[in-house]
Amino acid sequence: MIFIIVPAAGLAFLVHHDFSPSEVLWTFSVYLEAVAIIPQLQMIAETGEAETITSHYLFFQGIYRYVLVV
Repeated sequence: MIFIIVPAAGLAFLVHHDFSPSEVLWTFSVYLEAVAIIPQLQMIAETGEAETITSHYLFFQGIYRYVLVV
């Protein structure tokens, strides 16, 4: 978990719009959200199956990230 939090925090301090606590925390949450899906994908790859709710969650997370970027 630390290998996800530390890079996200570092990027939040380096790449942000305005150096205010709320802006840095918001930027941290965006970076953390972008990589938080990796352990879930790894678990599915190792087990080879996922419950319906998990697959729906991952699908809609992907759609959300796509809409946010576009």
